[in-house]
Amino acid sequence: MQVTPELSTDFDSQLITWGIACLAVFISVLSLLISGLTLLFQRLDKKPKLTIELERTSIYPSTIKQFPEGKAEPLPTFTIVARNSTDKTIKIRRTTFIDGKKRIFDLPRDWQQITEVPSHEMKTAVVSVRKFNAWAGLIKTSKPEKGYFLLTDHLDNNYKTPRLGDSLSLEPERL
Repeated sequence: MQVTPELSTDFDSQLITWGIACLAVFISVLSLLISGLTLLFQRLDKKPKLTIELERTSIYPSTIKQFPEGKAEPLPTFTIVARNSTDKTIKIRRTTFIDGKKRIFDLPRDWQQITEVPSHEMKTAVVSVRKFNAWAGLIKTSKPEKGYFLLTDHLDNNYKTPRLGDSLSLEPERL
């Protein structure tokens, strides 16, 4: 069987047309995947995000106790720092303490707590180490040094601090 030049060019043009059609479908599917990923990343970016830290601090009261050698005694505290990096205000519904055995305790109402963190701002709550240790002993927490604070927002997203660890020490902070 002889192949005529007309059949050869007809086959070649069909092959080229088919190749271009496959390339167009590939590009369409690729652009659909990219637009889907873009939409997904936009949705994930709108989820409220708080960055929670725990800082060891000391407060110098107005009536400072004096050591015999005249040095001021600071009151040891730790500060819960919440930073909001999103465009929406995050309202905190509940602040709890979770001890080393994963038991949940609500903090006393008279303690300073974070109720909301405005967009691109930072809020803090200062907790006295002595007050915390007394409260932890009163409610019989287990291993409070292995515990952490948990902040829950109005959408039930949970944000936890690092473990308390050495923050519960009554020793003054070393500079």
